[in-house]
Amino acid sequence: MMNSPTQIQITLKAGQPLKVEVLNAQGSTCTKLTQALDKLGTASTTLKPEYYQDPSVTLTDGINIGE
Repeated sequence: MMNSPTQIQITLKAGQPLKVEVLNAQGSTCTKLTQALDKLGTASTTLKPEYYQDPSVTLTDGINIGE
């Protein structure tokens, strides 16, 4: 069985805070992937049940989001 790729879904609605959701990630991988986006002012963090599962992939440094 093939695993689904990790995705970051960003939703911006007028008058509402930025909503960032990580799909198909386990453990603290999601918070590492969205660390740079948190600096944009996301209002709050809601951890999904997957956060408390062991990650099945290793995250390496080198993810860059436009400057």
